[in-house]
Amino acid sequence: MRLIVSFLSGTAIWVYLILANNASTGVTIFTNASFELDGKLVHVYGHIPDPSQGSYLYNVSAFQQSNLEIAEHTLVMTAVQGSQPSLLLFDYAVYT
Repeated sequence: MRLIVSFLSGTAIWVYLILANNASTGVTIFTNASFELDGKLVHVYGHIPDPSQGSYLYNVSAFQQSNLEIAEHTLVMTAVQGSQPSLLLFDYAVYT
């Protein structure tokens, strides 16, 4: 899964995800995501589910970048398939 966010004249961006901590057997809940900004890999985010926390965690900051030049930017978020499937639940993004 890939999610592409383009924003005009932004100088900073914050991305928030929803994380899953438990589910029925066989349901993917591990989160492993890469973030590419303007064509360059800038961050990898991983979350190992923790059943002692709530079933879902909202408003989790997964990526932030500031001090960008004032120009059009493109952010690509990808669910990375590693040794196990990955779940990517986009919550929201804020840019300035």
